[in-house]
Amino acid sequence: MSASMWRGALILTGAAIAVKIMSVLYRIPYQNIAGDLGFYVYQQIYPFFAGAVFLAAYGFPAAISKLVAVRLAEGRTGGAAEVFVRSFLVLAVFSSAVFVLLYGGAPWVSEVMGDKRLAGPLRTVAFSFLFIPPIAVIRGFFQGNDRMSPTAVSQLFEQSVRAALIIGLTVYVVFHGMGPHAAGMAAGIGSSAGMAAASIVLILYAVRHRGLFGRKGRAISLSVLVRALAVDGLVFSVASLGLVLFLLIDTFTVIPLLKASLSEARVLMGVYDRGYPVVQLATAAAISFTLAFVPEMARANARGDREFVREKSQLAIRLCVAFGAAAVTGLALIIRPFNIMLFQDASGSATLAWFGVTMLFSMIAMTTAGLLQALGETRRTFYHTWIGLILKFVLNLCLVPVLGTFGAATATVLAFAVIAGLNGLTLHMRTRAFSSLSGSGRKLLAALLFMAATVAIWQYGLTVLFPGLEGRFLASIKALGAVAAGATVYLFVLLRLRFFSKTELASFSRTEKTRRSA
Repeated sequence: MSASMWRGALILTGAAIAVKIMSVLYRIPYQNIAGDLGFYVYQQIYPFFAGAVFLAAYGFPAAISKLVAVRLAEGRTGGAAEVFVRSFLVLAVFSSAVFVLLYGGAPWVSEVMGDKRLAGPLRTVAFSFLFIPPIAVIRGFFQGNDRMSPTAVSQLFEQSVRAALIIGLTVYVVFHGMGPHAAGMAAGIGSSAGMAAASIVLILYAVRHRGLFGRKGRAISLSVLVRALAVDGLVFSVASLGLVLFLLIDTFTVIPLLKASLSEARVLMGVYDRGYPVVQLATAAAISFTLAFVPEMARANARGDREFVREKSQLAIRLCVAFGAAAVTGLALIIRPFNIMLFQDASGSATLAWFGVTMLFSMIAMTTAGLLQALGETRRTFYHTWIGLILKFVLNLCLVPVLGTFGAATATVLAFAVIAGLNGLTLHMRTRAFSSLSGSGRKLLAALLFMAATVAIWQYGLTVLFPGLEGRFLASIKALGAVAAGATVYLFVLLRLRFFSKTELASFSRTEKTRRSA
């Protein structure tokens, strides 16, 4: 890989992680401002604009960049320009159709969700889809030309505008007593405005670098283009949007299935939805882990270096399991103060602790999906994701009427476990990736026990030392201190017990080039 390609990969990786963290973090003050009812409305519409954002940021640009890169490698700059033009037209038809369906069908969709007042927020979100063509096509064209800065800058600008407007408009709505559904409309407006801002940034980049576009050449076959956008764009998006698609299933099933009044069901859903931002942080960590391995894995697989692929797969899985297990255990131990610190009260702590188990399985699912993609198994991850989605839907129908939101959490945990299991089995058959865990279980358990003891001592000590101190301030000290102390002890014990060998620790930062020259 050339230096410019490495630089581009690092730029996109850094921007993607920053955007993901921003996306998770602004939802916490949003919940604090709008309350559980407002957060419920936001989470009901979130899967729709998250889908638009993902298609415009990753799915369609990836497909377009591949088509552009192939034509440029063949010296057909005119063909690359034709990809730009035709892709824009195809996506314009697609996004306009989605906009019309969502805007016009918002009353019906909201009725299926069990809350007719969601029609207004859904209509504001529908405008996000109109900005997919310029964002996706310009990003894809620049990426195909090995220029990643426009994508990274536009992503950061888009998320900054979105977060600022959502929080600002929500403060205005709440201050004027307009209600939770008006706050949801504010969130939809902020999302659409963020994508509009990204479009403006990218158009300015395109005008500045208009020399790259050249003249039109031989037209690309419409069937080839549509197939590329559907397979490389939509398939990749479905395989990578697992958690958002699970949330989409919840938005359509939980409220109608809950045996409670609509007002009570909304509050219960808002409390349950607190778990998704936490799990998404773990997913972002898994993506960052995977991005560190995928380029080397893909090249090693292409040249048939099975030993290198096996080593990297095993190390990725060990990292994923070690940090996933710590995240699940740690959250369960501090769930009450953590819940109060972030969301003002301890409502639904037991359900959130159980929902947190999803972090381990989602990290395994995302990590194995990335590694399988590097090995050319993208379609299998797509099929596995659909199996998990179908299972989630069926389990929701069975468990939510009986267990309420705890049943929805159980459905998510079990469905993600199935996806992780199917991906893991496929990867293990190719690389023996999980074999290195067989002799490390006791070391991992010992580290978790030491971490648990440290957290328990910290929380008990604070309670004894400050018996009269209560509320959010003490909860924050308990949660943050427990995270710092527990993580330090956990890492120390893992290293002392040599859960990771010196060779593995060195190989994590070692490039493929270094290995080959060793």
